[in-house]
Amino acid sequence: MTLKDALTLMIVMSDNSATNMAIDHLGLENINRRITKLGLKDTYLYKKVFTSACPGMVMPADQKRFGLGKTTAREMAMLMTKIAECELAEPGGAA
Repeated sequence: MTLKDALTLMIVMSDNSATNMAIDHLGLENINRRITKLGLKDTYLYKKVFTSACPGMVMPADQKRFGLGKTTAREMAMLMTKIAECELAEPGGAA
């Protein structure tokens, strides 16, 4: 399965296995680094679906409250705006 296929299943079908495949491919730390670079200060992905934390990974105190991760409505609106305006690419990088 391609990453595009996994992302499509993740979004369209809310497929948990595809979500985990995408996280495995991209890497949890890379995802969170990108979230930070996008300016999303209250958005964080803690772990994969239906799994406990990675070995050696210390979970933030609020993880039990929020589960897989956390965000705000404001930051999701910011992200949707960035998507609509094609502003997700790294400066100087490919879209």
